[in-house]
Amino acid sequence: MFERRPFVGPAALATAALALLAACSGQSHFTGATRMLPALSDSQSTPVLTGHLYVANASQVQRFAISGGEPRSSPDLTYAGVSAPIALDASNDLYATRGLRIYVYPPGSTTPARSLHIARTTLGGVRSLAIDRQRHLYVNLIFRGIGPVVDTKAVLVYAANASGNAKPINEIIYDRCSRSFSCILDDNDEGGMAIDESGELLVASTINQNAVRTYASPATQSLLLRTLMGNGVLDPNGVAVDTSDELFVNNPNGTSSFVAVFPATASGSAFPLREISVFGAKSFGRGIATAAGRLFVTDPLANAVYEVPSLTGGQQTPTDKLSVISPVDVKLGR
Repeated sequence: MFERRPFVGPAALATAALALLAACSGQSHFTGATRMLPALSDSQSTPVLTGHLYVANASQVQRFAISGGEPRSSPDLTYAGVSAPIALDASNDLYATRGLRIYVYPPGSTTPARSLHIARTTLGGVRSLAIDRQRHLYVNLIFRGIGPVVDTKAVLVYAANASGNAKPINEIIYDRCSRSFSCILDDNDEGGMAIDESGELLVASTINQNAVRTYASPATQSLLLRTLMGNGVLDPNGVAVDTSDELFVNNPNGTSSFVAVFPATASGSAFPLREISVFGAKSFGRGIATAAGRLFVTDPLANAVYEVPSLTGGQQTPTDKLSVISPVDVKLGR
């Protein structure tokens, strides 16, 4: 997804260190230690972002080419008639939704190769998607209760290349609403998901308990490994993981929106390593993606996707701001 270029040198290191110290002195949602980044030598290198950025709203998906480490301002490909949520698999196939049907597009093509119909009664449609390295498809839904029956939040797991009316190979129930209206009030909770480097599934939820839950790999089991809650997990809508074993939790809260960064295996009431907010943001959406030391987060109210450094805490001025109407989801791909 990215190549490597030589690091700039001692002067840049000194500037980065000062920026880090300044960021650490800013306002925070927790009290605790701040992560100190290891020093880099001139012979080391810093990753440069390449590939494409995929941004989805309620009516289409747009692909933006990344040139010189930054997304271009105009899309080079548009997938019309499908919407968020989206996901990309190891082959860079794009998965996008329309109602309760998921369409799969080969790389560079706007014609779907197959589709999968979710034959369940749901509240709010498909809420998020994720795909592991074996191409199992994870579909996050709320099953609508009837009468006094509670609503159920669950992740349906489908076999690789599932299509048509294929049945799921597993169902992971991660939360329940005490009454039907509770899930209706929680309609803004998108239940964001991510797959980490070891193949474990992470799911965000705000019903009963603001938490990020981690389930064991493989996809055929429903073993809860750990739950992260409390500090820095105030309204978790979206989650992302990077190759540095860090977990990013998106907390939309108007102009006080922030992303909390944890070690990948954090659990209980662990303190975040750092928190990242964006200067001028109106309110984060669920969409979050990270790679090559960059963090991308959606802001539907501002019609924007922000790019900020992911290794530095505090309030950040965006290094780039992509104009997209009401962006909901964002993913990085080749």
